[in-house]
Amino acid sequence: MSSFPQVALFDLHRETGTWRELQVGAGLNLGVTRARTIDPPHPIACVIRVEVSYAVRPDHVAEVVAGPYRDYSISIGKPGIDKVTHYGQVEEISSAFRKLLDEIHAELPSNVVVHVFYSGPVGLGFTLGRRISRTIQDPVVVYNYTANTTPAYAWSVEVTRESKPEEMVAIYT
Repeated sequence: MSSFPQVALFDLHRETGTWRELQVGAGLNLGVTRARTIDPPHPIACVIRVEVSYAVRPDHVAEVVAGPYRDYSISIGKPGIDKVTHYGQVEEISSAFRKLLDEIHAELPSNVVVHVFYSGPVGLGFTLGRRISRTIQDPVVVYNYTANTTPAYAWSVEVTRESKPEEMVAIYT
C-alpha cells in the first residue's frame, strides 16, 4: 500500500482493552533522533534500528546480519510503550525513516541490502512500511523479534522482493 491513500491508525489502549484512534496534531515532542553509529569504509549491508518502544540490541542484530555494515538508529528520547499518541509523531518518525532510505539509495550501490529492525507500535510500523518503495529502494528486509528464540530475530520478510509471499520469508536457526 503506497503512502497516498489516507488511513486511520489505531492503538490498543492497554488499561481498557479497547482500540483508540491516534489523535490529530503534533502531540508531545518525542525527541526523534537519527544517528549513524557504525560506518565502515566498504559496507556490504545497512542496518536501520527503529527504537520507539524498546532499544534494539546490536548483539541481536549481529546474530543475523553479516558485516561489515553501516548501522543507523532512529529513536525517540526515551523509548517506551504507548509513547506514540498523535498522527504528527507518526509523520515525524516515518519522514526520518524515508529520508534515511533515500540517503542510503543515493550513497551506496544498489546491491546493498537494507535490514530494518523495528520496535514500536503497529500503526507506526504500518506507516513505515508504506514509506518503502519496491521500485526505488534497494532490497529491504524487515525482521521480527521474538524474546524466546535464538536468534532473537528468527525470521524476516524481504518486503521489496517481487515473488510469492512464501518466498519472501527467511527463517534463521
